[in-house]
Order: sequence, then C-alpha cells, then structure tokens
Amino acid sequence: MTSSKIFKGQYAVFSHLVPEPYLHHYVSLGGLIATTPEEMDKVTFCVCNDRFDTKFISIWWNNTYRIVNRRFIFDCASKRQRVSEETYSWGVDVDNDFEIVPTWTICDWSGPMLPKKANAGQKRKIPPALIQEKEVSMPAPRPTAFKTGLLTPAPSIDSQARKQKKKVDA
Repeated sequence: MTSSKIFKGQYAVFSHLVPEPYLHHYVSLGGLIATTPEEMDKVTFCVCNDRFDTKFISIWWNNTYRIVNRRFIFDCASKRQRVSEETYSWGVDVDNDFEIVPTWTICDWSGPMLPKKANAGQKRKIPPALIQEKEVSMPAPRPTAFKTGLLTPAPSIDSQARKQKKKVDA
C-alpha cells in the first residue's frame, strides 16, 4: 500500500482545534474531508486535538473507535501504513460522570489484534535464593533537651507600666 492510498475514500471530520497541517496530511494520504450532511453520514474518523477536546469528543461519540487524536494521522504517515486506531481513540464514559477516557477501557475492540511483545504475558520469576529478607527494627528514640518536659514561660508584659522615654542630648 503506497502512502498516498492509506485513507483512500475515507471521510473524516476534524475538530477546529486540530492544526491545519494534519488536515493536509490526511488529504495527501488519500482521505476526504466531510463537509455536507451526506458525507457526514459516511465519516470513518473524527479527529480530535487531544483528550481535552471534550466538546468535540462528546458530540461525535457513538460507542465506537472512530474518534482518534491527531497523532494517529502522523503515525500512519510516518509508518506509511494504517496503524490500529485502538491506542489513539477517545470516548465518553457515561457511567463515570461523562469522563473522557481511552475507548478501549469502555468498549470491546473489534478490529485486528495489536502485536504484543513476546514476554508481555509472562511474569518475571525471581528465584528464592535471590530474595533477601531484612529484619526491620524500630529506630532509637531521639534525645530530648528538657528533662522535665516543661517550657520556660514567656515574660509577661504589664500594660499598666509607664513607658520610659530616653533623653536625647542635643
């Protein structure tokens, strides 16, 4: 698949917060920008700026993976192939005060499986000989400066006492 045909014939709608070069990238990769109501019905991707683009995400949310952030387009262009939108998608969690969350946390992914690392599912086992147990003890008490625990009271100021004026020699 050549880079100019990655999004061939697929309509997208962009948030007004997405910088214009991303629109040009999408079109250069074969994508189309939806402008009419008929085209809006055929939208494949809704491109938001990021997860804080809450108004756009809440308008276009339909419980699918079609709302992707702008990084999706950049990564498709740099890899010269379509990447899985699963890791780029945002949705609205209705059960949690309409919070914007990654779509995979609230919907099942129906697309192709993402490649996983070979040792991703294995837990690292540490041999018991390498585990060292340390005995924990309480620290020694700090020394105290006062033996009685009483503080010296502050001197009282008598408000009725006459204030003495200093004589200034001229």
